[in-house]
Amino acid sequence: MVSNAVQHTSSSMIRVAVERPSPTRVRLAVSDRPQRQPTLREPDADAESGRGLVLVAAPAECWGTDNRR
Repeated sequence: MVSNAVQHTSSSMIRVAVERPSPTRVRLAVSDRPQRQPTLREPDADAESGRGLVLVAAPAECWGTDNRR
């Protein structure tokens, strides 16, 4: 997600946070200040890039996301 943010943001700052809200939970966050929200797209089978959001979609749906500013 960090490399995705670096490559696709128009912001000059990216924040990475690691929190441990309880002994059995860890929260990882990557944030930037994008001009627009990212859109999920299906890459071609032989594409060398374009899978960043696809790879995190399933765990994000299972574990949840938030839009913090």
